[in-house]
Amino acid sequence: MPAERADMATELLASLGGPTGDDGPGTAEAWTAEIERRARRAVSGQSSGEPWEVVRARVARRLSKR
Repeated sequence: MPAERADMATELLASLGGPTGDDGPGTAEAWTAEIERRARRAVSGQSSGEPWEVVRARVARRLSKR
């Protein structure tokens, strides 16, 4: 299951489109390296992640404070 979540995260980030004018040189490569690092941690079991419900509740709380 962690591998599938890592794949989904990669696809979601890719769906946001290419670099914007605010991105500096190497930004896409840096994001790719970070995604791969996180995917390796998930697949190896070093990072179990958090349930979506927990993350969603935390984000909702932060957004409601704005």
